[in-house]
Amino acid sequence: MHPLKLRFVLLLFVLLRTLNVQAQLYDSQERYHSFQFNVNEGLLQSHVSDIAIDKYNFAWLSFANGIQRFDGIGFTDIPIQKGLPDDKNCTFFELEDSTLLINHFLGLTKYDPKEASFKLVFSYPENNTEIPAILGMDKKFLYLFFKHGQLVTLNKKDFSIVSKIFLQNYYYPSDFNGYLISDLMKDRFAIVDEKRIVVFNVHTGKPVAVSQNIGVVSGTKLGFYSTSVIQFFVEENGVTVEKYWDIKSDIIISSQKLDELNSKPFRSAYLQKEKVIFQLYFNRLFKTYSDKIPARRNEIVTIQNTPITNDAVIYKLKQDHFGKLYLLTINSGFYIAMPNVYNLKYFGIPGYRQNFATAIHVDKQKNRLYVGTYGNGLLIFDTLQHLQKHIKNFPGEKISFTPAGIVPMGENKYMLMCWGNKEGWILEDDELKPKAVKVSSYGKTPLNAINYYGNTLQDEKGKWWVQTSSTLYEINEDKIIQIDLPFYLATGGAFIHHEFVSFANDRLIFTNLKTKKTRSYHLPNTGGVRCMTTRENTLCIGGNKGVFIVREDGRLLQVFNKKNGLPDECIYSIVVDKNNDLWCSSNRGLFKINQNGKITRLTKEDGLQENEFNTNVVAKANDGELYFGGVNGVSAFYPSNITSTSSPTSIFFTDIKVNNKSYTTDSMAIWNTKSLNLGYNQNSLAFNFVAQSNTIPSQFVYQYKMEGVDNEWLQNDGLQTVRYFLPPGEYDFKVYASKFFNPDATAMQSIHLKIAEPFWNTWWFMLLLGTVAVVSIYFVISQSQKAKYRKKLDILAHENELKEEREKISKDLHDSIGAYANVVLYKTELLQQENRSDEFGQLVTDLKFASKDIITSLRENIWALKQEEFTADECFLRIKSFLHAITRYYPSLNLKVKGEAPKDTKLYYRNALHVVRIIQEAVTNIIKHAEAKNILVLSSENESHWILEVMDDGKGFEPILIQKNEEGNGLINIKHRVEEAGFGYELKSSKGNGTEIRISINKK
Repeated sequence: MHPLKLRFVLLLFVLLRTLNVQAQLYDSQERYHSFQFNVNEGLLQSHVSDIAIDKYNFAWLSFANGIQRFDGIGFTDIPIQKGLPDDKNCTFFELEDSTLLINHFLGLTKYDPKEASFKLVFSYPENNTEIPAILGMDKKFLYLFFKHGQLVTLNKKDFSIVSKIFLQNYYYPSDFNGYLISDLMKDRFAIVDEKRIVVFNVHTGKPVAVSQNIGVVSGTKLGFYSTSVIQFFVEENGVTVEKYWDIKSDIIISSQKLDELNSKPFRSAYLQKEKVIFQLYFNRLFKTYSDKIPARRNEIVTIQNTPITNDAVIYKLKQDHFGKLYLLTINSGFYIAMPNVYNLKYFGIPGYRQNFATAIHVDKQKNRLYVGTYGNGLLIFDTLQHLQKHIKNFPGEKISFTPAGIVPMGENKYMLMCWGNKEGWILEDDELKPKAVKVSSYGKTPLNAINYYGNTLQDEKGKWWVQTSSTLYEINEDKIIQIDLPFYLATGGAFIHHEFVSFANDRLIFTNLKTKKTRSYHLPNTGGVRCMTTRENTLCIGGNKGVFIVREDGRLLQVFNKKNGLPDECIYSIVVDKNNDLWCSSNRGLFKINQNGKITRLTKEDGLQENEFNTNVVAKANDGELYFGGVNGVSAFYPSNITSTSSPTSIFFTDIKVNNKSYTTDSMAIWNTKSLNLGYNQNSLAFNFVAQSNTIPSQFVYQYKMEGVDNEWLQNDGLQTVRYFLPPGEYDFKVYASKFFNPDATAMQSIHLKIAEPFWNTWWFMLLLGTVAVVSIYFVISQSQKAKYRKKLDILAHENELKEEREKISKDLHDSIGAYANVVLYKTELLQQENRSDEFGQLVTDLKFASKDIITSLRENIWALKQEEFTADECFLRIKSFLHAITRYYPSLNLKVKGEAPKDTKLYYRNALHVVRIIQEAVTNIIKHAEAKNILVLSSENESHWILEVMDDGKGFEPILIQKNEEGNGLINIKHRVEEAGFGYELKSSKGNGTEIRISINKK
């Protein structure tokens, strides 16, 4: 084609494009979930300077005064440290090897997320006064642009300088703020030079193309729409205009006024992922496609059909590895936006408490959803979520009404049963008729005003009824009949096999409304019934303590509550879908119970109106779509869209505390650590973890289990810190996350723990201690002999001290070694009487264990000497160990331990030993003398004392008589210990009634 003809065609094309300057801003809308995070959640400041996403999907946030890492739940402040000398107003760049560059005034810092380490890889000159822009990176080089026009190329392997180039023919405006510059597009980038756009080759620094005078450019970024087209915005007569500049032909190929977005200052940014571009203008976000100019746009709005950040101005956006969008705003923190994967619908209007739903009815053929609200009348929507009409008052009245029931009466005709009235109102063709339908009753029973809680029901013949908390109404077009029943109604009711079922006084009541005959069945522990429905020949009942499945003969088949995975036990409404699965509303969202008992949960974070719903405000359309009303409108969905499967999910440990201090390693980040080897005194552990997926972490149901401690999976609501206090041994801590509680889950993340034995339990320490003891005894005896010849008075005094010490040792021997010696004696006597070789082997084994326990008892004395104080927990653990050992020798004896020791109580070492020895002596006495079958050791506490009790069901004794013979030595030893330690002491016993010993230890 001739060049002149080509130019003419291009000009004609441009003219046709620019004629449609007020085209519609978007083609359609996409609904996303939107979650705001600001200083209330722990954000350092309301204005975030920059954002990056690391390998593990953690977000890095830059501020004027620091850096934070965000794991989806909490924020971690990143301090200045070795390798990171500066943290003010940093910018980020994500490298190909999944590391991050942190760009600050002093240079470039490389962050390795695998090791959680920082390294300064490039330093800026000492007189540097700016943070340069990182244009981008190609296969070999990284490019930096300084505002004075210098382009610096770095080798991306070692960050050495390859070249420094000053841009040619470039005039830099003095008021340049660093915003109006593009990212690298292949080998080129663009800047705004006064009122022109200049495209440079990144290798040579020479201009590739220069635009004509385009006017004052607005926004925060130039966008390469393609390699040859740049999108930008200008202000023309106070209106923002979107334009596209074709670099090759140097013409503006499209121009569109953005009247709807006209705001000062105008902000814009874009994020390109293949052919999909996310663009933001002021507070609105669009999803565009680069295959057409002007772009085909879908506006991204919230589930409530509002701009994605409400009124907050967006100026930067980032997409994480799972497709979630991070939107940085000016002084309003940041938002996370993600697609409405379940296609949830929302019906409501703006305004606090304007959507508090009390009754709903859906008519798909008429394309209508009717929503009765508390004190705000009737909202009428089409099924595309658009409000068609709002009726607030009855004809001639000023006060808004509250529908408790909406009953279809024929084509385009409905009966409204409203709170506080004694008549119904006809709604026809979406208009209220001035004539009300009166309520009448059989007999002389006075009429009741319609109550607040309404439950619209249809019997098996198709007749409509409205049940309230006090009355049942039969609905007819020309009259409403109040049905008097001989009991007080709950809010839940249903029809099954020509009987009306209700609940009162812990009983299910079946009533034949014609004959008034009733039958009832006891159904306890419901906490009161709010709702019910039928499924085949069963009743599905929602109470305040879960879901109950009951046969029509009253037999309870199943109960679902928190123990088997319900997020909440207060059930507001219940409905059966086409697959015979149950859907329930509660105070913590919606959940499905399928026929296998598996529970799938929906929450506000998934797009529900709120987590709190209302009693019996539920409807099911003919095509199976479900509608649930709550405190902020109505949520609707097709159950087939709600599946338990989701995108790949990764779980990371974000913090592990050992003795209340975060555990760190030199070579591995905590989220990559697979095992911990800890000392015996590093056994107080706390775990924090989080799941990364295409949803926000709080949407998951988290489960955890410490193998070796927990037999089953435990549910972690609200991502609370999980804490353990572990004895020496090996353990595996496992974590799982899903949309439902899974009792048969397979761990997604785990960490192996090994806690070493204390050194005083090792053989070499025992040998060393024995040697020291022998030497010490020899030294004491030697010194005693020498002292005997020096001064007789000193000898006598010394002998008196030895006597007192011998008395203490004799008590300890009686209380500890004596117990096990008794076992040895008992087993020896059996051995003498036993002839069978197999039993002989068992007895020998028992003698071996008894010998080991004698050594263990010696360790008890050593344990008491190792430090000045011991916690009550440590003492109680010693008691448990002793009792566990005793049970091996007396298998017919039922010995139980109940209770826990006080957490913050400490005892002086001698008193700690007294506590252990007293309980040992008490249990040994019972075994030797009481002929008991059951022994209970009970630990409890009150405000001032730790209380230990030993009780048995043995033959008992008279305390006064028993102390006169040798069998009273154990009680005398206990009393001596109690007096020496200053414990409280009580002894209760009588012939045939067992014995109870009680000691109380001051907690202060």
